[in-house]
This record gives sequence, structure tokens and C-alpha cells, in this order.
Amino acid sequence: MNIEHENNKKAWEEVFEHRREDFGMDIIRRCQQESFPFLQPEFVKVISQYDLKGKKIAHFCCNNGRELMSLMQLEPSYAVGVDIAQNMIDFANEIANTLSYNCEFVQSDILAIQPKYNDTFDAVIITIGALTWFKDLQAFFQVVKRVLKEDGVVLLSESHPFTNMLAMPNEDGYVESQPDLLVNSYFKDDPWIEQGGIDYIADSNNKFVHTFTSYSHTLSSIFNSMISSGFSIQLFNEYEKDLTDSFEDVSNSGFPLSYVLVAQNK
Repeated sequence: MNIEHENNKKAWEEVFEHRREDFGMDIIRRCQQESFPFLQPEFVKVISQYDLKGKKIAHFCCNNGRELMSLMQLEPSYAVGVDIAQNMIDFANEIANTLSYNCEFVQSDILAIQPKYNDTFDAVIITIGALTWFKDLQAFFQVVKRVLKEDGVVLLSESHPFTNMLAMPNEDGYVESQPDLLVNSYFKDDPWIEQGGIDYIADSNNKFVHTFTSYSHTLSSIFNSMISSGFSIQLFNEYEKDLTDSFEDVSNSGFPLSYVLVAQNK
């Protein structure tokens, strides 16, 4: 594991250790009572076009497992969630066991997933906030290809790279009267270095020691990394909807804020 990924692992585990008391406590109830909770309806609409009943699926960068557990409503025969943070994985396995779901959660750096998963999955799910943790997207998608069966699919829902040009509230450059002000280069290639909490998990006012390192990626870098790794892009939909609650003031205002992409392993 490289030093950036090791530091990110420590940072995620630190944040999750200091999570809000209510974070994740609604997973069981919502999975039992709601249709595909924790998933964007635009993504559900696309995923539902693929018959995953009886299939094997994986979710990369699965966080506390809530999205993969939502996907168990599709009745896959087997599902695996992978994340770098051990305490998130432990939490996800406890919830999955309570729900009696046939899925397991595994701690691993995505780039070092065990060879036993090679040629295993019919679909790999990637959701918002995953790609930013990888400097080398081609290396990432080569692992995705390695674990997919021939003709398996990648189902990807992410924030649009355009959002990296905007400042979030409380960030340098943010102007409350101009939330659509573009403050960063679309082609930013130096990393984002951040210290502190992640607001949807833990209060950023807590004292955190470890730093996160993440990267911006253009659409062309995402597309080309997939194509050069042997994928054929089948679908690409863009939306003006913010998925992060970070750009609410510009959501549904004509800016590309999120997308869904499907690619096939050829």
C-alpha cells in the first residue's frame, strides 16, 4: 500500500471512529422498509436495466456498506463490498449479518484486492466519491477489469468533474452571493490535501490528526483510463443534480453536477 493510501486509511478510520452517534443507525430500518435506500433514483433506473438476480456483484469503496446492502433487493446470488477502512468493514459486516444478507465486506486497498476474486463478478458498482482517492485511474480500472467476468459491466455513479471547479461553503474562494463562481481549474493535477472531519460522518470541529489526499479527474481522463483498460463505454448520462449536499445552491441550475456511466468488459 502506498503512503497516500495508508494515510487515507488512517484518516477514514479516525473519522469513522468519531462518527456521529446516529450515522448508519438507519440502515437496517431503511433496507427493510424502503425501495433501494441510499441510492440515487437516476442510478437505480439504470441499474434496473441489468438483470443482476442470481449474479455476483462487488462494490468498490463501499464505505459503511449501506449502498451495497440496498442493492441486495436486486437478489444477487453473492455480493462483496471492499473498503480500505477496517472499522467501516467491521460495522458493515455486523449490519449485513443482522439483515441476513448473503454479502460480505472485505478490508483492502482496491489496488491490492486478492487474486481469488479474479474473473468473479458480473458487475462492479462504483458510487459517488470513489474515484477521487486514486491518482492513477488506469491502475484502478485494471483492477476492476481483473475481477470482472468477460462481458461483465461497470455501473458507475459519480459527481461530475465540473464540481471540482466550484468551492464548497467554508472553502477558500467560496462567495455566498455567488455559489456558481468557478475558482479552480478543471485541469487541476496537484492533489487536494485536507485535514479534518467529513461532515456527513463526523463533526469537522473535532480535532483530527490524519490528512486525506485526493485527486481531481477530467472526463477525458476517466473515459481514456477505462478504454485503455479494455472497457467499452455503453452509456453516459449527465445530470444537473448535486449528489453531495455540497452544492445545493447550484443544484438543478443547468450545471453538470453528476453522471451515470456504464461500461462493459471486452
